[in-house]
Amino acid sequence: MPFEHGGGECVAGAGANDERRASAGIREVQKGIGRPASAVSLIRSDLEGR
Repeated sequence: MPFEHGGGECVAGAGANDERRASAGIREVQKGIGRPASAVSLIRSDLEGR
């Protein structure tokens, strides 16, 4: 899922002070935002986990 992978890459890149990796993660998350089904799936799984 773009959110999970992209978010992880962004965090890892920021933690390692690797701007290139962090930016790649952000771009992946942005792609996911453009996909409504992915967004709905993420929201649903988040709500189910509460």
